Amino acid sequence: MPNAPLRLLTVGVIADELGTTPERVAYLIRTRRIQPKATAGNSRLFSLQDMARLRHEVNKLDARKGGYNDEG
Repeated sequence: MPNAPLRLLTVGVIADELGTTPERVAYLIRTRRIQPKATAGNSRLFSLQDMARLRHEVNKLDARKGGYNDEG
């Protein structure tokens, strides 16, 4: 059985999937030193596993701060 194609996601797509802002996702990528799997132009591309890790990190921050409200 052939391997499934690798699905790569931008910071914006990850933010939409996680229900948070691209700035918050970019902050977590930077501080957790998550390396992109590829680039396309100036866009960094991340794997589904990276998105799962970022989801975990967002949940940890939300739990620690008592929730996060994107609306300020």
